[in-house]
Amino acid sequence: MPASNRIHQRTSRDDPLKDEVDPLKEARLVLKRCFGYSNFRNGQEEAIRAAIAGQDSLVVMATGSGKSLCYQIPALVKRGIVIVISPLISLMHDQVSSLKARNISATSTNEPDSEYSVFSHGVRLFYVTPESALGRWKSRWKDLHARVGIELIAIDEAHCVSEWGHDFRPEYQRLYELREEVPDVPVMALTATATPRVQDEIIRNLSLGSFRSDQPSGLVRVVTTFDRLNLFYSAYERNSQEAISVFREIIDGSKQGNPVPAIVYALTQKDAEKVADKLVSLGIAQDSVAFYHAGMTDSKRTKIHDLFLKDKLHVVVATTAFGMGIDKPDIRHVIHWGAPKTIESYYQQSGRAGRDGEPSRCTLLYSGQDFMLASFYEKSGSSGELISEIARDALHQGISQMRQYCYLTSCRRIALLKHFGEKLSGNASSCGQCDNCLRKENGQTQVRDMSAEVRQFLGAVLDCKNAFGIAKYVNFLRGAAVPEWCKKTSGFGKGKNKSADWWKQLGQQLLSLDQPLLEEHARVGVANGRQQTFKIVKISAKGYEWLHSHENLPLPITLSKGMQELEDKEKWIGNQEQLLVLLRKTREEIASAQHLPASTVCPDPLLFELVIHRPADLDSLAEVEGVSQNFLEKYGTRFLKDIEYYSEGDEVGDKKKQEFTPSTSLPLPPRHA
Repeated sequence: MPASNRIHQRTSRDDPLKDEVDPLKEARLVLKRCFGYSNFRNGQEEAIRAAIAGQDSLVVMATGSGKSLCYQIPALVKRGIVIVISPLISLMHDQVSSLKARNISATSTNEPDSEYSVFSHGVRLFYVTPESALGRWKSRWKDLHARVGIELIAIDEAHCVSEWGHDFRPEYQRLYELREEVPDVPVMALTATATPRVQDEIIRNLSLGSFRSDQPSGLVRVVTTFDRLNLFYSAYERNSQEAISVFREIIDGSKQGNPVPAIVYALTQKDAEKVADKLVSLGIAQDSVAFYHAGMTDSKRTKIHDLFLKDKLHVVVATTAFGMGIDKPDIRHVIHWGAPKTIESYYQQSGRAGRDGEPSRCTLLYSGQDFMLASFYEKSGSSGELISEIARDALHQGISQMRQYCYLTSCRRIALLKHFGEKLSGNASSCGQCDNCLRKENGQTQVRDMSAEVRQFLGAVLDCKNAFGIAKYVNFLRGAAVPEWCKKTSGFGKGKNKSADWWKQLGQQLLSLDQPLLEEHARVGVANGRQQTFKIVKISAKGYEWLHSHENLPLPITLSKGMQELEDKEKWIGNQEQLLVLLRKTREEIASAQHLPASTVCPDPLLFELVIHRPADLDSLAEVEGVSQNFLEKYGTRFLKDIEYYSEGDEVGDKKKQEFTPSTSLPLPPRHA
């Protein structure tokens, strides 16, 4: 019998859900038994149902929304194997380790004897880089499908397919070749950061929903909200007092024995080392912080990675690859020392914070120099080759949008959601969860008529014939260095009554309005004998319209004041805080003995549930949200003993739930829509 027929018969005959009225019945049992959850999150059911039914799907979910369960659950329900295409070896390592800790059989191409295990040992999830999938493994997929049965190909970080995406990788555009090897296997493409345009390109490139003539019901498209309700967004100039306060909070927490797991992103290897050294000089313990970048040895990077996962290292200052390659749900603060190239990059990297749903912070510390550095990428790819015109246009647009976000004075969350084609719930105009909204609520944002100053700035741009960048226009206003022909115009030097920094800030505001009066353009020229790309700032169509309308323009100016602490009056369990400390100590002892991250043994949200409910036996423990069968069997008795010991000495120990009282050492409960 031909292999293809054997495959077809095995898939249809052995699918345990084919004849179920509810095809997700077994999936729900697996969700609770293996992962400890009673209900699926938004979008998961639809994606899992598609995979079980053999349909292609595009899954767009924010980081921390449970994308991985969309292919992990089908792997445990179906009889065959799920292939997961993942871009980073370090990320594959973390995910495989996490699955094994839950007694789920998984492996990756970088593990010894992975090929033998995949063909012989009932592996449910096989993680592969795109290079391996299209290289040494390409000739093995048909054989693996015939012998084991490939149930699904899950392509993680699928935005890498698109040249309009923020992390384009040519290998991803070839992944459609896997479909030619095993044409009857459904594909699930997953990403956290795809705009509608990028989503369409992913579907087109991978032929989702149209590759197979027998495709059941076409493509299933699952796009959930991009709104991470537990994240607080802020952005400050790097030389501001607020920027110093951001690092001071981390250092103070470390000194007080309440360290905050944090990632600090830097644009260059040199910056990563410099910022790490600065944190040490400001007082953080040397063994609590480390830098991480591609210039280090593999063994050194692996050591830092593992120390951070196991809470032995609290702050890592790194270039961007580190964030994608780490599976740590309880990161409480992601700081950017420099603006990324695109909004998508920022959203993805900042999204490493608070993946467990607990309140966390995303802080961007920027400088005008960041955008000059980023413009280098318009000329060449990361390995020095020239990038395509499409990629260059996308990058130029991305840099401009990132600059606009940094200098924004309105709600940051609304701006992020708008970028991905979404609106704030209820069409609200304020989120209350970003620095700009908080300043507005606290009366720290002034709106005053800036029409005279705006007209003066736009006049300077006209006098200079739309030929320069912001800095040169400011020089013109201040009567400083400009070409001689500019000095002959009437507006030269008429802005000396205000500082250069003030005018620069105004220029950035005009670029960052919802309807900008200025806009950036790329111009190719020759400098030092080489062709280079320059940025110039011109008056936009809206700017010309405003000039000719003679309207007054109210321009909101954000005062340079530090925001109030997000967690100044944190609430949690007052007289039960000692129990939380006791349970954390037990968790650390278990994690240390088993060489696992503490969050793998028992994540923070589950610790809080144990404190609230205080289960008295294994049956009541099993009912607690987040308790899996694996946790119950491995650790249940140990945690129950701690709860019993504490409750016996607590006069309110019989109460199942307590009123929340103020605390300053624990996070606020997450905000709900």
